[in-house]
Amino acid sequence: MMDEQNESEQDFRDEFTKGVYFSESDPSEDTLEVAYALAFDFYLKYTKSKGFSARKSKTFKNSIGEVYKQNFVCHRQDSGRRSIIPLIVDKTTDTYIWLMRQLMFAMKGKTPASIIIDGAMAIRNAVRDVFFEVRHRLCAWHLIQNATSNVENPSFTSKFKKIMLGDYEILVFKRKWVQLIEEFGFEDKLWVNNMYKEKHMCATAYIRGNFFAGFRTTSRYEGLHLVVARYVGSRYDLTSFVEHFQRCIAHLRFKKFNADYESTRGVPVMQTYIEFLERLATEVYTHEIFLLFRPFLSRVGSMQVLNVENHDDCLKYIVCKHGRPNFL
Repeated sequence: MMDEQNESEQDFRDEFTKGVYFSESDPSEDTLEVAYALAFDFYLKYTKSKGFSARKSKTFKNSIGEVYKQNFVCHRQDSGRRSIIPLIVDKTTDTYIWLMRQLMFAMKGKTPASIIIDGAMAIRNAVRDVFFEVRHRLCAWHLIQNATSNVENPSFTSKFKKIMLGDYEILVFKRKWVQLIEEFGFEDKLWVNNMYKEKHMCATAYIRGNFFAGFRTTSRYEGLHLVVARYVGSRYDLTSFVEHFQRCIAHLRFKKFNADYESTRGVPVMQTYIEFLERLATEVYTHEIFLLFRPFLSRVGSMQVLNVENHDDCLKYIVCKHGRPNFL
């Protein structure tokens, strides 16, 4: 069966190209145009006989504008709907709801612990609809940029940033907010009042106790954009994009594999007074996370327990810095 198919295709090529000959010593522009036209016509007829069609793709030209290469691609009606990944074009709430539900499906129903968003209402509404139990906050960078553009007062923006991102108790935050509004006379400014209404999404005083892994901005997301931008370009067709994107994924996986190897190779030198906990941390954390954790462990090791009080529902430890018993 395969031999019959090959013979049929060979007969098709022989019949179509009968009498066609181009000399290498005559690479004139007219001859090349005829050759490209003939090649495209051949692919059209051949693909039509197989149930699909051909389309012109990339055209390569040299420095003086002469075409030296022409790519043709296969095309079949409706095939793109089954194979091309949809891109977000209309940034509406319904679109983001669909996107987040696809994320939940890919994660097998597991929701994220926390979400950082840029403040767009479409994304905000979608997060509330799909991840209604997940705590989300506004990106601190976008928050300050909005303050700069809506108020246009550098002094206010500086103090606004300090209050919003400062680690205050709620009562202290409210007092400082009132002082800020009275100082600049913004009691009736709409944007400022809206920010106070949304303080639970942007003020550190109201976000304390929620896990965001130390992130306050979408910097990691933007950083990933920079990594991907090294591999793909805006002028790539779908095939080239997928090919180069796979290279990007391979690079990220290699970096992860290398980090895993470095974490399992050897044991860091113990440097704290609590060697048992420090050694346990080297087994639990990766190497990079352990280096971030050890300074906190060192601070704990410099403390001394003076007394333990046993209450009905808790234990109260009274501690001081080592060598300074009066410094509670």
